[in-house]
Amino acid sequence: MGRLTLLQADVTANAPVQKILLSRPQVMWLPAILFFDSRDNEIPGSRVTGFINAADFSQHLRKLAP
Repeated sequence: MGRLTLLQADVTANAPVQKILLSRPQVMWLPAILFFDSRDNEIPGSRVTGFINAADFSQHLRKLAP
């Protein structure tokens, strides 16, 4: 994950500005992890929604950045 930049948004208050933030990438369920390329395009098939254990998440990251 050394080449990745982590951005985290706490949207638990469900305030209007947070709803706008969630609407752009159409996040329907939380927690959600989205991956974007350097041009701000979501990487197809990379989204993780809901709980994922460490081993499966590590495998998922390996697929994204071999």
